[in-house]
Amino acid sequence: MNKKLQKIFQSYLLGRVQLIAINENIEAIIHKKNLTTMMAHLPLEHLISIKKIRNVGQAGLTALFQGKLLDAKRAYITANDIIKSSQLNH
Repeated sequence: MNKKLQKIFQSYLLGRVQLIAINENIEAIIHKKNLTTMMAHLPLEHLISIKKIRNVGQAGLTALFQGKLLDAKRAYITANDIIKSSQLNH
């Protein structure tokens, strides 16, 4: 068996038995890495559209958690409109 694959399985089994401490800032680290990767590979127009979609989506999620269903619906409709109007590709 490949040594890397064996190490992955051992880590998985260890994690199931003994929880491994997770860095509290893991979300920020992942976001920064994703942002850096996107900035290196996407045109500026796509980055702007993605940021708008993310901001509106976050606003919709916040409204949803606050029980403001109409505001959440409006936010998601706006995000969907941005997606349709932008020329994002796969």
